[in-house]
Amino acid sequence: MARRLKDFGDVRRYLPGLINRVEAGEVAPDMAGRCTYIANLLLRAIEGSQFADLERRLAVIKAGGVKG
Repeated sequence: MARRLKDFGDVRRYLPGLINRVEAGEVAPDMAGRCTYIANLLLRAIEGSQFADLERRLAVIKAGGVKG
């Protein structure tokens, strides 16, 4: 079953299910290791994207683009 992992919450929900499927014998441990590695890369990419967004917002604030 294909899953769309778009944000931190999606990955957070995916990993326990993966563990359960390994324990049930539905997913081979080596495949689970690969999926976990890829999920970790995805989490880093999501974090990087969020950090870049925060940097952009801070630059706007410093430039006086936000009036309060």
